Amino acid sequence: MSAVGLELRGRGALEQSLPGRADHPHECDLQGPDALDPWGLAWSKHAQRYTREALTASGPVSEDQCRREFVFCLLGGHGVIYELARSASEVLVARGVLGDCERSGDRLQRWIQDLLGRPWYEPRKLDGDGRRYRYPRRKALLLRQADDWLREHACDGLLDALQSIATAEQRRTWLCGCPGFGPKTASWLLRNVGLGANLAIIDIHVLRALQASGRAGSARLPEHYGELESAFLEWSESLSAPPAAFDLFLWEYQRGDVS
Repeated sequence: MSAVGLELRGRGALEQSLPGRADHPHECDLQGPDALDPWGLAWSKHAQRYTREALTASGPVSEDQCRREFVFCLLGGHGVIYELARSASEVLVARGVLGDCERSGDRLQRWIQDLLGRPWYEPRKLDGDGRRYRYPRRKALLLRQADDWLREHACDGLLDALQSIATAEQRRTWLCGCPGFGPKTASWLLRNVGLGANLAIIDIHVLRALQASGRAGSARLPEHYGELESAFLEWSESLSAPPAAFDLFLWEYQRGDVS
């Protein structure tokens, strides 16, 4: 779960472990969005709980919490399970990475690579040993580039910079200028810090639900992100579901945790 409370779901874990349709009881063949909608039926039974959880998680955050989520989002996804990304981000943030850190440039990159290469991280292996982060060299470079970007574009604080931008869509566009951030990661960060409640985080679980319900058409990631986001938001609106709450619901539903 998110350090700011919107740790409502660990997307990296899903991207690595989500079963295929043949193995998944909730992934049924529908004839289109007007057919029997098992997602909508299940949502109607659980709407209050998910809405309450999403509202509880949308409180204000500090600059330190915003930076923590920034590092976490850069380390997550792409087959990295949630627990590993969260564990690695906590270690880096505790040492001042992308915060109160005297290192920068190549020196910072080498240091991050060394930290990520150490067997310190959760979840523990069966023998009790810690894990190494999956992509230490690649993510060390990315974090160094993100640090350079923050020093230029958010020198007075990331949270202040985000709050100074008028709309969630404009904040997302601004964040997409940072190395490592596309629409999904930017939406993820903004949602986690309470500045993007009406943005959609289109990853594999949302895409599969949109496809199975007949709402995705021929749209694919990443080239059709905007089209898929519109489809998700229209689906949420049709159910009177807050997007953040429906997003959490879909994630757990696609994993088989909701019936």
